[in-house]
Amino acid sequence: MSISLVTSQIKRLESEIDSLRRKMQKETQNEADALNNISKSTKKLNNSKTSASLNSAIRDFDNANRKLNRSQEEKAYLSKSLAKKERMLNDKRDRLMTLHYKHMREDIDEIESFYTDKEAEIQRKIDHSKQKPFDVFISHATDDKDDFVTKLTEGLKDEGIRLWYDSDEIGWGQSIRQRIDRGLTNSRFFIVVLSTSYINSHWTNYELDGILQRVAGSGENILLPIWHNISKDEIDAFSLTLSDKFALNTDQHDVEEMIGALVSLIKHNSVNA
Repeated sequence: MSISLVTSQIKRLESEIDSLRRKMQKETQNEADALNNISKSTKKLNNSKTSASLNSAIRDFDNANRKLNRSQEEKAYLSKSLAKKERMLNDKRDRLMTLHYKHMREDIDEIESFYTDKEAEIQRKIDHSKQKPFDVFISHATDDKDDFVTKLTEGLKDEGIRLWYDSDEIGWGQSIRQRIDRGLTNSRFFIVVLSTSYINSHWTNYELDGILQRVAGSGENILLPIWHNISKDEIDAFSLTLSDKFALNTDQHDVEEMIGALVSLIKHNSVNA
């Protein structure tokens, strides 16, 4: 039942009750008039000296008594009808309050749901903004692109891995240092392709310094070394920190194995994130 329908019913009942109360007032006045006429006719009876005046007084008394009875009967009927209508009115008012509360609760629920959805959306955006835009930063020497790094990066891209790769991320006229710093800050893992060329490159040493700072501040296994055409003695001489890390080796593992291992590692960490 709608609020408008109940409101209409309440207005109709209020109008009917007003009408009944006016009728009740009228019948109360009729009752008072009849009682007054009975009093007058009673005095007339007591004072009658002739049969004619006595008969007239009796007629007046009977008429007043009949009017009194009619008024009292009508008042009893009106009182019963009025009580019934007032009960119905109270029921309808209670029903209207219930409907208003229900609609108010629905409006509140809708508003709460709206803001809950908005909060969830904002939280999703916040969570997304906290995610690193790159899965892997690939630190390598330019000399190693043709025989190994290009094949590795293409295979990782085919698997949907988001890479920071210098050829894609450093454009003409851009600051190399700033672009490298952005990649170091916004990557989850760091592949370091260690080779003789890597050890002797200025930019790879700059990248490695940043990577080691990220590793030290992380406490997680985010440094992933790959040895490429380099000996352990060379690694030991270059960095004991890197020498101590388990590494994949291009002499022992093919590119597909490396890609599979990295994809598995990233998926595992995404599930546990």
